[in-house]
Amino acid sequence: FVRQMIADVFDCEARVSDHDEASAFGAAMYAGLATGVLRSLDDVRAQLKISSMHRPDKRVAEAYREAYARFSDRVRDELGRLARPGLKSPSPTAD
Repeated sequence: FVRQMIADVFDCEARVSDHDEASAFGAAMYAGLATGVLRSLDDVRAQLKISSMHRPDKRVAEAYREAYARFSDRVRDELGRLARPGLKSPSPTAD
């Protein structure tokens, strides 16, 4: 579910590595690049094995884009409201 949602939200393929410790593998690949053991991202790609891939559902991706646009508009409106001269932000209250 989460990987499909990532593909839909970002409207791109979400590829899943077959490495059990993908984070450690990624750190090792960065170390290999930094030390020169691996010369390029092509060397890193040669080490990757993809176990599955999730492609975005275009209808769902569009729904996320529309929802994000509404959210962005609302945040911009609220920030503009708070920026008006003489308007103070709510003070935190002690519980």
